[in-house]
Amino acid sequence: MAIKGEAVKEKLQEYALIAEIIGAVAIVFSLVFVGVQVQQGSIQTEANTEAIRGQVRESMMYADLQIIEFYGQYIPEEERPLSNWDLYYEMAMRSRENYWVQYRNGLLDEDTFNSYTHVFVGIIHSKPEFRDRWENESQNEVVVGFRDEINRRLRVEME
Repeated sequence: MAIKGEAVKEKLQEYALIAEIIGAVAIVFSLVFVGVQVQQGSIQTEANTEAIRGQVRESMMYADLQIIEFYGQYIPEEERPLSNWDLYYEMAMRSRENYWVQYRNGLLDEDTFNSYTHVFVGIIHSKPEFRDRWENESQNEVVVGFRDEINRRLRVEME
């Protein structure tokens, strides 16, 4: 009987070992499955973020157009507090400042931010009075990070 008991014990140990191997394989498959799900979730999140960025860019451009249209249609030229050039400068500065905030918060991609910011730096360079205005007034009225970014780009272009 002792031999049969030993055989049964060995068989049970073999079954236990097989069960452990099956359990380990199941855990590996579970981890692979979870990894795939996380990767797919990341891809979907990235796609959603890109869609939001596109909507943000579109809404910012639309807002700029609305301000220009309102100013041109509803405020007679003699009553305008700013010349058309001054309005253009102010709008460009404020919209680019907003773009910087959107970029910093991850809602605007770097390439788009750079292309819009490059335009504003070009505006500052386009007229001496815009350069003076930036250096003496505007840079003190914007978000510090945006100011630093524009000043950095102006220094690079001046070199």
